[in-house]
Amino acid sequence: REFEASLIPILILLLFLMYAIKLLPSFIFTRLFGLRKALSGGVLLSTRLSLIIAASAIGLELGVITPGINSIFIIMAVISCIMSPMLYNILNISIETPPDRTIIVGGSSKGVLLARRLKMHEKTSLIIENDMERYKDLLSKGFNLILSDGLDPGTYKKINIDPCNWIFVDSGSDDTNIKICNMLSKELNHERVISVANYLSLERKFKKLDIVTVDTTRVIATTVENLIVRPTTYHTLVDSFENFSIEEIMITRPEMDGEQLKNILFHKDAILIMVKRDNTLFVPKGETYLRKGDILNILGTGTALGLARQTFTS
Repeated sequence: REFEASLIPILILLLFLMYAIKLLPSFIFTRLFGLRKALSGGVLLSTRLSLIIAASAIGLELGVITPGINSIFIIMAVISCIMSPMLYNILNISIETPPDRTIIVGGSSKGVLLARRLKMHEKTSLIIENDMERYKDLLSKGFNLILSDGLDPGTYKKINIDPCNWIFVDSGSDDTNIKICNMLSKELNHERVISVANYLSLERKFKKLDIVTVDTTRVIATTVENLIVRPTTYHTLVDSFENFSIEEIMITRPEMDGEQLKNILFHKDAILIMVKRDNTLFVPKGETYLRKGDILNILGTGTALGLARQTFTS
């Protein structure tokens, strides 16, 4: 007989080793992608159907392995092809829709205003504040925040940050901002970090850490320019922010891939301004064909933007 019951322990051992070889190295990426993503990636890499069968056939032909062992390798390959997708779905189920929230380090006036504006976009935020009096004041006003130190890496582990979360750092001190950004970038390997630079040398330090920087001088100059060159547009977007805003929506719904723009029904209070495809920006026409992965810049009310998200995202 080619396969005997006595070979079952060997089959179980080989299955264990096959997954261990790929799962153990995947722990290296835990900091960057999180435990579940790292493990799910290792599980998928464990499937090597054609390679195992080919190697087993060569070994059998050379007389290196017995027909029984050859059967074990084939069964092992088949089992791994069935188990790996199932394990991937189990491990990945809780991270299909990661928490869409912004972490604000420091309860400064800019951070508080940002939290309010994000709420208007129906986006969640969490403020990290280390001053007790400031913490109590913001808590009484209904803000979502925790009392903790933004310099402590444990703070971010405690709130379970996701790689998709943006972190805005504005502690009120340039030196502290640099230290926090350095910790987030080098210790936690977090890429989505934004901070404020009030002068050129500080901006250069942020760029060395790959931090997205807001240049206050340039922002003020741009605001004044808009007030002079396009005042109506500026006041429409700023003064009536509660009514109209611009949102970027990525097309993820498969049914929208290849759909012509003129066949898509938009809410009466929404208009598509621009489309970004790869690194190209263009103004869409009725004959434009949309593709999965396109980023749509849509101006509209909260209700209209909500319907647009339902239309274009899965």
